[in-house]
Amino acid sequence: MRVAALAMGTRGDVELVLLLGRELRRRGHDVVVATSACFADRVAAAGVECMPIGSGDRERMLAILTSSMGEARRQARGERFIHEWIDVEMKSALADGALRTLVSGADGFLSNLKIVLDREGRFAEPGSEIVPGAVVTYDPPWSLEELACLAPAPWQQRAILDLVALPQAIFDPAGAWSTWGKDYRFTGFWTAPREESESWQPPRALADFMVGNPPPVVVTPGSMAGFDTARFIARIVEALGRCGLRGVLLPGWSGIVASPAPDILHVAGEVPYGWLFPRAACIVHHGSHGATAAALMAGRPSIVMPYIGCQETMGKALLWAGVATGVLDPMSFDPSRLAGAIRDALGDARVHTAVAHWHAMIVADGGVSRAAYLVEDHLLRGPNDSPST
Repeated sequence: MRVAALAMGTRGDVELVLLLGRELRRRGHDVVVATSACFADRVAAAGVECMPIGSGDRERMLAILTSSMGEARRQARGERFIHEWIDVEMKSALADGALRTLVSGADGFLSNLKIVLDREGRFAEPGSEIVPGAVVTYDPPWSLEELACLAPAPWQQRAILDLVALPQAIFDPAGAWSTWGKDYRFTGFWTAPREESESWQPPRALADFMVGNPPPVVVTPGSMAGFDTARFIARIVEALGRCGLRGVLLPGWSGIVASPAPDILHVAGEVPYGWLFPRAACIVHHGSHGATAAALMAGRPSIVMPYIGCQETMGKALLWAGVATGVLDPMSFDPSRLAGAIRDALGDARVHTAVAHWHAMIVADGGVSRAAYLVEDHLLRGPNDSPST
């Protein structure tokens, strides 16, 4: 089959679609990922064909992320990014004849956005011929009203599979899809095969810093940008000092390049989560799908510092599951509270029991392999047949 996959957003959004694209390619299918030009090299490095779309202006994306941090409400920050970046990029992409040609000639269409296209590469309307495929939910909705808005319309549901790249046991603990609806297919978190990360070779400075006990705390703001980095890093160093621990900072898109206390906090470059997280004591992250999944797959507790609404929802879910020890505001957190959360993450036996439990559950979910099977089955079976169990 030839599958067109749309990946719009920041690096984490693209990585998620790329995981599914790679798995489908491994199963023998032809996959093309359409994404912003600034991610073309990353897609190509993963061995998947890329079609650059939109402006692909990374500097403009960073400027929008930076300005959105001025919004007081986390939900408003995400909404502003969607309006000013994703909506604009999608309009540009749909006006491009290349994307329309790609979609119209594909056997299936995958998207990390809740959009459904017809054979002409336009937004599908009742009566039009829908390109069958799947849309992916991977950030927990902040409300049931939002979830209802994101679901495919009833007339689209036979053609479109709605995948949820989250563990049902955490996000729908009743086990009856009571809040999500019967048309969703939970697959668990998606992560890259660990053997890929294990073969990665760290720079000498990082390898030297990782030596010794206890292992360091890992801190990453991911693709978030526009916050007061000097204040952030000073508070991280203070919290680590209160605990008598060291840390490794993955700066992501924050622009942080150096540490004020390199013996306490080492600023690394780009490091695979799958290599670093299993070697950490605990993970302080922003609550993205990628960081959350990697922390649980590594069997490490989380402390969440959310920047946008869905990340806050993720943090609260991890607290409920017992695998996180705090949800703190990255703009104004008290170093003493972070230090307390780190101590709880390292010293509370209940947290370690919960992490081990959910790690086993997530592995059993199947993750991206399960998702690829569902997509493959859906496209090969055809939208008018009964779904397989």
